[in-house]
Amino acid sequence: MSDDTADRSRPGIERLLEVMRLLRDPERGCPWDKEQSFATIAPYTIEEAYEVADAIRREAWDELAGELGDLLLQVVYHAQMAEEAGLFDFDTVAHGIADKMIRRHPHVFGAAVVESAAAQRRAWEEVKAAERAGKAADPSVLADLPLALPALTRAEKLQRRAARIGFDWPEPAPILAKIEEELEEVRESLAAGRGKEKLEEEIGAPLFARDTHEPCLTEAGKLLVDYSRRMLALRDEALRRLGQRSPGSGSLAIAAHEAAAVYLLPGPLRVYLERFPDVKVTIYRSRLSEIPRQVMDREVDVGFVKEEPAFHELRWIHVYSDELILVASPRHPLARRRTVRIRDLAGEPFVFHHLCASTEQAILRLFAQHGARCNVVAELWSFENIKDFVKQDIGLAIVPRVTAAAELRDRALVQIPVPELRVARQTYMIFRDPEYLSQPARGLVSIVRSFDWKSARPRPAEAQPSGATLLPYAPSTRAR
Repeated sequence: MSDDTADRSRPGIERLLEVMRLLRDPERGCPWDKEQSFATIAPYTIEEAYEVADAIRREAWDELAGELGDLLLQVVYHAQMAEEAGLFDFDTVAHGIADKMIRRHPHVFGAAVVESAAAQRRAWEEVKAAERAGKAADPSVLADLPLALPALTRAEKLQRRAARIGFDWPEPAPILAKIEEELEEVRESLAAGRGKEKLEEEIGAPLFARDTHEPCLTEAGKLLVDYSRRMLALRDEALRRLGQRSPGSGSLAIAAHEAAAVYLLPGPLRVYLERFPDVKVTIYRSRLSEIPRQVMDREVDVGFVKEEPAFHELRWIHVYSDELILVASPRHPLARRRTVRIRDLAGEPFVFHHLCASTEQAILRLFAQHGARCNVVAELWSFENIKDFVKQDIGLAIVPRVTAAAELRDRALVQIPVPELRVARQTYMIFRDPEYLSQPARGLVSIVRSFDWKSARPRPAEAQPSGATLLPYAPSTRAR
């Protein structure tokens, strides 16, 4: 590998591009980095953008340079993969954004004159509108908003764009009148037998595909159905909560990653259901990247994640601190050793969790840093499956300690100490502003906030740590 990568006297971006090329080198590169694609890296790009936003929100200026570096790495990663595929390279990306900024700031790079920031915003929108008209099949002001944005964020952007062209009202009453007007037009069309066409006309997009024999929704139609279902779910939930006669009844929806859902939540939920036996609790196993959006969109009441949320609308409390450990069958030859180094594990068969991509990435990088190859022989869907494979001597596994606590206690599995394996795992509970939480959700937040994981019971009020007071809450902040 080139020694130039260690030379800090070189321009930083030049050095970073070289590092990425070597990481993706077909012969000498990192096994994990070589396997990645645009689709597998995209979630990390979103996560890194959130971490930048979080550092700024917390005014953690000592962390911001590192977070911006992580985000820059995502741009370099995508550009390297695009260059390998013959699509474009990093220079294309850099020149493209430079050209765009010059084009959109003629008052700086040309002869145009703007009198104020407001005038500049208007000029900016005019340039963007001209760009959309030149390249898009649909040149409308709403055409290029990504569907992948969180629902509330996308709705806010849609409203801002609509307001720029006058589609806005200063007070709620005219909005309700306009909604009633549009609904009445749809009712008249339904009564006249032309409901499908009128609905498409009012929505402004085709909802049904015309080129298939069977009825089939377009993407716009699917989006409308999805939002309609969410609105009905919100209506039903509002009716249920209005009908609750006491804080101890109703429903509670939780989204959690597997370690929290299976190994952490049973303790607090046992206490919760003793106090609130009439509440129906539903736990959804969700991808970590989806849980903040589910909480934001009110699909669930609370969520359990491994990082503090980037959305400033969400509150959080720290739930549990854990670590990754190496586990093996008691019969494994390495089980009798007091310590094992990463290099000793080169070539050993490993079983990984299919949905823990970020953990797998950290482990593969750790092995690569120590010049060892991590031999992944199986990827499974649950920690219970992984433990079964390890018990049957199919391979070793690196898992959160909490997921293997019972097996370690019973000696069905053993921990193999690895000094280089120092990977901490945190669990946080996230929820919306307490003002908008249901009574059942407030009850769970209060119990989790005061829960003692060693005794598996809530701490007495006088023994709770500072900041553990019950609702209402102050926004949480990370200690610096």
